Amino acid sequence: MSNKSGRISLDSPEAFRQRLGQLLADCRYSLNILSNDLDSTLWGLENLSAELSRLNREARNRCQIHILVKDPHLLINTPHRLAQIHKRLPTIVQIRQLQLEPQNEQINYIIADRQVLLFQHQHGVYQGFFDPEARAEAQGLLDEYTELWQRHSSDIAELRQLSL
Repeated sequence: MSNKSGRISLDSPEAFRQRLGQLLADCRYSLNILSNDLDSTLWGLENLSAELSRLNREARNRCQIHILVKDPHLLINTPHRLAQIHKRLPTIVQIRQLQLEPQNEQINYIIADRQVLLFQHQHGVYQGFFDPEARAEAQGLLDEYTELWQRHSSDIAELRQLSL
């Protein structure tokens, strides 16, 4: 791992999990997640539920967790921590299926509090970076993310049924 002005290069599933844990622990009010399939290698963290519940409590139920998933198959057909959290907190944890590919269809990323960025260059390949001070880069991604969320995504019917 190398460090260049706050940016830390990542090159293994363990490095991604470690930085995801740090990102979640430090998050104060918002998470925007773009993922191919929310694979359990990254999203199987034991403390995921506890961290998202903490975030909700500390933000006094005003936090926002938006998740855009390209392929919801794993989320729907396997026991998945994020589906369970969505079931418990459906107004806080919102999950939608992407209907249009982003400009770079291979990337996955997580943006916390509009500035902390965990970026995976290609789905299934654990190479990327973590940057706790990526406000400008995060804003560019958030602009695209907002457009995708508002105009090019839809609710996942199977998850809606889980919430009832």
